[in-house]
Amino acid sequence: MDVLVALNVGAMVIVAVYALNQGFLVSMFVWFKLRDALAARRRGVVSAEAAPGALRDDLLPVVTVQLPLYNERYVTERIIAAVSALDYPHSLLQIQVLDDSTDETTCIAQHAAAKARAQGIEIDFIHRDSRSGYKAGALAHGMLTARGEFIAIFDADFIPPRDFLRRVIAESGAFTDPHTGFVQTRWGHLNRDASILTRAQAIMLDSCFVIDQTVRSRLGLPMQFNGSGGVWRRAAIEAAGGWQSDTLTEDLDLSYRAQLAGWRGRYLYDVVCPGELPDSLLAFKQQQARWARGGAQCMRKLASPIAHSHRPLLHKLGAFVHITGYFSTLPVVMLALVTPLLIISSSSRQSLPVWISLLGALPILELFIAQWAQGRVGQFVRYAPLAVILGIGLSLSASISVITGLLGRSAGEFSRTPKSALQLNGGKKQRPARGTVRAVMTHSYRLHPNWTVRAELLVGLYAMIICALVVAQGAWLPMMPALFYALCFLGVVVGQIVPGILAELSARAQNGRMGSHLPLMK
Repeated sequence: MDVLVALNVGAMVIVAVYALNQGFLVSMFVWFKLRDALAARRRGVVSAEAAPGALRDDLLPVVTVQLPLYNERYVTERIIAAVSALDYPHSLLQIQVLDDSTDETTCIAQHAAAKARAQGIEIDFIHRDSRSGYKAGALAHGMLTARGEFIAIFDADFIPPRDFLRRVIAESGAFTDPHTGFVQTRWGHLNRDASILTRAQAIMLDSCFVIDQTVRSRLGLPMQFNGSGGVWRRAAIEAAGGWQSDTLTEDLDLSYRAQLAGWRGRYLYDVVCPGELPDSLLAFKQQQARWARGGAQCMRKLASPIAHSHRPLLHKLGAFVHITGYFSTLPVVMLALVTPLLIISSSSRQSLPVWISLLGALPILELFIAQWAQGRVGQFVRYAPLAVILGIGLSLSASISVITGLLGRSAGEFSRTPKSALQLNGGKKQRPARGTVRAVMTHSYRLHPNWTVRAELLVGLYAMIICALVVAQGAWLPMMPALFYALCFLGVVVGQIVPGILAELSARAQNGRMGSHLPLMK
């Protein structure tokens, strides 16, 4: 029992460290909001991002837009059309389609690039037969022929607004500081309202893009380029050693290497670049696992350079907490395993639920403030519980990825997150004109549960058994923590398995209907 108590207390302390960091970020965000509101009232300033003036066209720099693609047939035409429509002088704009695809995406991209080229836009289609280095390899390959002083990067599922480059390069004033190495804009969500899953994901991600990035940028703390919807100064990429593929989060890696080399990051809250959220739990889980593994790899790679840098101690602490963000899933899993055993003991029944609720208050507060800042309090009330369930339920998969990232010798395979090109248009689901995209994708893009779903099932059943044992003792209230963990882990299991079963049944039924129209064989 003493060992279990020690493990429980240790896990709580670690969770408390990350929770306090979130509380600090929330308090600073609220302070900045209040201060900006007062300043706007006194001076008549609308936005804290306002710049003294815009650059004239004859002073604008050359920009290269890079579009890394890998088997993105549903969204390729859309992203090429979006960047071709950017309001920026054509003579100063170069677009690179960096295609590593092995399916019909290549043909779609070539056709879209030719269409843009016919309109007088400089657009280069670059296809690699090998996917060496994955996304980092494609970006590094594109740098060999990029002519821009600045490099804008968009993933295939994003749709940058037409004025994106003008606002970031010309109007924000972000790059007037010669030490600014990169600028990240806020991610929006094209399909936020497509399902309860996408609404919950949006709530989870908004805590980063509304609060974390804003505060880190304004305090001058180390921050991250998020891989899409941002612009790099080419000199910063080269000075930091270029794109490297020894981690699965090449964006986080380059961000920190650049900042350790003396460059700064800047975040533009008011410039929103929308992209798609994964439309299935399997896709979201795979994305989170990749980010968790990549973050651990970056920690292993950059811990020593950060510790030995000349940055202030506060910056070093902020960097460690940031780069190890997914490490917080490890104590969460430990609590899920240990807490059910402890609540069987009558001596633990009084304190554990109180401590757990207190520790969970600050992260939930961050979720609330992020939605409040956007005027979405109603969505928080309805979907924050699901966001919490997803966060806890996927912690086991993320923890496994963290351990793999720390101990693994290779970076591993960069598993793309499938996109379906579903978005909302006036409250209705809209699909691209090219063919029909179903919510359940074709076989080549469809994901299947891996072995971690069995581990999640075992943890969920374990917690449920503890619930039954506690209830058998006549104690209903103490079993609530174990019931909570059971719902979280069993919930994500159901969310991964049921859609696949329904898709299979639907496919069989459709094949049956098609077969009924075939002539009988004689």
